[in-house]
Amino acid sequence: MGDDEPFSLVAVRCPRSRSEELAELLVSCELAPWRAKSQGLASRCSSAEERSRRVERFIEALSAREFDWAMTFGWERVTVDVCSAAVCLLSKKTITKSHESYEGSSVLVPDGTEDTYGKNQEYLRVQASTFFGGNFQSNFGSVYVSALPKADLTYPEVMAADFISGYVRERVEQGRIDQITELDGCVGWIDENWREPDTDPASFYAMGSLTADYGNVEKTRIVSWIRGKCPESPDYDGSNQYPGILDQLERESLKEYLGAFEY
Repeated sequence: MGDDEPFSLVAVRCPRSRSEELAELLVSCELAPWRAKSQGLASRCSSAEERSRRVERFIEALSAREFDWAMTFGWERVTVDVCSAAVCLLSKKTITKSHESYEGSSVLVPDGTEDTYGKNQEYLRVQASTFFGGNFQSNFGSVYVSALPKADLTYPEVMAADFISGYVRERVEQGRIDQITELDGCVGWIDENWREPDTDPASFYAMGSLTADYGNVEKTRIVSWIRGKCPESPDYDGSNQYPGILDQLERESLKEYLGAFEY
């Protein structure tokens, strides 16, 4: 990202109980989850306008289904601590405005390595310590900070954030700011005043890893999502188990879509 390039940060919240619904929504809006992300979607569309229409349809459906999301944007590069504060603020908004009561803890899963926000996400963990302190935890539950390379090709909520972010960046670049600020999840331009004073960082949450490779990288990522893990360091070949794992899903259209990854 250059100093004069538009950028966007998006947080999408999804309880595990609705993860299949969100994945199915991505499929029905023709966003090709697990096959493409925002930049790669262009090759699957007849035009840039068609790509935008698909994402617009998805954004409308996301709000209609009452999935909580929040977004900010800007033109100039911001420091990693300001960016970390923005991630926490957006995530906090998706939790506190929730349309339904979620039980249990939440995990922030930014797309990227463990060092995207400083070593072991230190800057993000410092901001999270304040944004999600004791009072917040008493009312809404604990929030943990993690990381996952290629999360936008693994978990539906991160895929959703990636598609929205790409759409927003394009609109900023075109000067069509009014189309962005009218979106339900928009909180406006990024603000350096969101940054909280430094405190002791929250602990880093290490996601569990799969123990098997399921035939190709796409299928391994799909199984990672189904099992709530990360697709790293598989020890053995589990490709023959893939059809049985898909049978654990409840939504037939989603099973049919994911079954095509067999071929």
